[in-house]
Amino acid sequence: MSNIRQLAQENISHHIYFNDAQAKNWNIFCGAMDAVDDLHLAVMFYLSKEHKQFEPKNRFGHMYFCLNGIAQCLYTQIKSVREMWEKVHLEDKCFNKLLEKYSMNDRPIYKIINAIRHPAKVRGFGNDTFVINRNMSSEFHVEGYIYDNQGNEKKQMPWSQPISINIHELIQKQQQAISKILENIIQKMEKDHMNHKNENNNIDFFIKNNVSYYLGKIIETLLGHQSMEYGCVHINYIIEHYEKVKGTLEQIGEYQGIIADYYQHLEHALNSLKDYFKSNTQSNLTKQDAYIFVYGTTHIMGKVNAYLKDICGEYKTPTQLPSSST
Repeated sequence: MSNIRQLAQENISHHIYFNDAQAKNWNIFCGAMDAVDDLHLAVMFYLSKEHKQFEPKNRFGHMYFCLNGIAQCLYTQIKSVREMWEKVHLEDKCFNKLLEKYSMNDRPIYKIINAIRHPAKVRGFGNDTFVINRNMSSEFHVEGYIYDNQGNEKKQMPWSQPISINIHELIQKQQQAISKILENIIQKMEKDHMNHKNENNNIDFFIKNNVSYYLGKIIETLLGHQSMEYGCVHINYIIEHYEKVKGTLEQIGEYQGIIADYYQHLEHALNSLKDYFKSNTQSNLTKQDAYIFVYGTTHIMGKVNAYLKDICGEYKTPTQLPSSST
């Protein structure tokens, strides 16, 4: 789960999966991750020696409490990983197909779990009804009957079949299924991240395309070696360059926080200089102010480029995409 948490916290994940305005998908995904981890602790306690050594006075009450409790934990784990599965845009039919590979007594484990958890809820055509034999069962082993309700369609009496369920084996099957599902989620997220990086691999280009040359031309203009129009043209080159950088950062979900603050200062400085070179007689800037803005712009551009270098390594073209085992 730690790998999924790390992937989910990356800005790319928020751009791909969790970009809804109310952050509903993000909240659901985080809640599902917490539920899977927390319920694993409950399952581990159920299997612990501390629990096995407990001898209640009310055997049947304790047995049903344990059986329904563990079944509810396993059921909620399945529901939680399904939420995670859906939020990373994996198909429901693939989830069901994967889950059905894990079975006991010729039945998928999720159906057994649901039958133990709430037998009354699964009554009806197309579902099995499970009846526990309380005298033959314990908190770690269930004996009972499965009633096949398929016969109801022809108004026949449902036939019953004895069934024996080892809860430890059921938990083991469930853990195998959960592990496989989480593995598929990780592979999907890694593949989506790499595809996204490939589609937006422009950052390295922006770093190499150094605009300091244009700043040099602006300083030449301030020194009186070039016309004001000449300075305005080069200011526009810089503005165009950083607009493209901004667009790429927005595409990959990186335009936020400190880089957004840098951009506010940069845009103000560049637009002020643009107004100055358009018509310095109408601008609020003096020539001295313009010099200060140029050197301030140089400082901010250095901060932006340093930020771009920090994330550039994350957006290098990967050598190979992972293969999915869904």
